[in-house]
Amino acid sequence: MCRKQHGAAFATYAQVKKKTLTISDPGAKLVRYRSSEKATRSFCGACGSSLFWESSENPEVVDVAIGTLDVPLDMPIYAHIFVADKAEWVTIEDELRQYEGMYVPDPPADPK
Repeated sequence: MCRKQHGAAFATYAQVKKKTLTISDPGAKLVRYRSSEKATRSFCGACGSSLFWESSENPEVVDVAIGTLDVPLDMPIYAHIFVADKAEWVTIEDELRQYEGMYVPDPPADPK
């Protein structure tokens, strides 16, 4: 579903606690779409950009489509999820942890 929704080999998200996320544009045309029994996707009603992904299995967090950010993302990449659903022509060649589905591990300690 993520590949079809993004039109790419995979979708890249950063997970944040919902209570820490704010939308600074009070006139934002945020549209929510229940794409499956467990998932809700949000996108910009003006331009169609994918913005958020939420799972009913983990309701305290929201995944932000990081390709939409206007600022650098200062956080480490720590895992691949939904590896069982990856495109058959994609080869993962890094040493990051891989999870078959929606398992989201705790991020490693910040080395800074």
